[in-house]
Amino acid sequence: MKILFIILFLLTLQHRVFPITPEKLFTSERNKTFYIEHEHKYDWFESLAKCARMDMYLTAFDSKVKWDDVLSMIQKHFGKNLVLWTSGYAVGDKRQFMWMTTGEEFTFTNWTTGNPDFSEQKEYCVQIGNGPYLEWNDNTCTKKFGFICEFKEQQSKNHSHDKTSKYYKKLFTSERNKTFYIDHEEKYDWFESIAKCARMDMSLMAIDSKVKWDDVLSMIQKQFGKKLILWTSGYAVGEKREFFWMTTGEEFTFTNWTSGNPDFSEKNEYCVQIGTGPHSEWNDNKCSKKFGFICEFKDHQCNKYYNDKITQNYNLYFNRY
Repeated sequence: MKILFIILFLLTLQHRVFPITPEKLFTSERNKTFYIEHEHKYDWFESLAKCARMDMYLTAFDSKVKWDDVLSMIQKHFGKNLVLWTSGYAVGDKRQFMWMTTGEEFTFTNWTTGNPDFSEQKEYCVQIGNGPYLEWNDNTCTKKFGFICEFKEQQSKNHSHDKTSKYYKKLFTSERNKTFYIDHEEKYDWFESIAKCARMDMSLMAIDSKVKWDDVLSMIQKQFGKKLILWTSGYAVGEKREFFWMTTGEEFTFTNWTSGNPDFSEKNEYCVQIGTGPHSEWNDNKCSKKFGFICEFKDHQCNKYYNDKITQNYNLYFNRY
């Protein structure tokens, strides 16, 4: 019986590993589970990584029903106001607000009075907890707050896949039989690129090994015969500007920077694109720059954190029995 239980547990870990304390998981009245970190503080990018490393996503509030459910849960468990990052962010010249994790535009809002105000022309990210009923506020993405994560299956999507002939023409298969979506004709900033991938149930690409990079580079050279400047999910966080892959929460373990990079030019190059050198070398750039992008399916991404943690989680779990 114990052997069967172990097998079932390991099968569960293949999809979800919790490097967390159970006390930070909360269930709402609608039976939805959220992870709330309010004691330690992180910027918006760090919060993305923290959720991704648990195979979760920063929360998207896509309906009043969902918002009321979460608000009730927070009031019940904490009895006070919490300032938490969400997956909301503003994109484009018109600062259109979208949920990063679904690619959906805001259809429901609960802004505090006078917001969003884009104070100092640099408030792009959305946090809750700015009023007595956790009203929303746009804020500088580098500010440090708590955050709230959810599982992907809890996020509703109001769009259907636009799988037209144009969509399929932008799908390319590598020699290792991995499929990628490449849009190099239209240009988008890093945030818009995240949304474009999310709307197709894909993620901006994470290049977590030399094998994967060589495979992608070979595919691009074969299909296009030239270098392409494309956004990846790489970004820099914290005062030390450590580079992570947004879609997995993993630190860079392999790099292919062009000479002299990353250089953090003008002190505002946080996002990573490929295609700067003769062999599509990488470059840190302003997230507001507009390039093409490359998406991949979630199952193409290797989560090293999972590989490192599975044995630890196994031992921790079964030592309790």
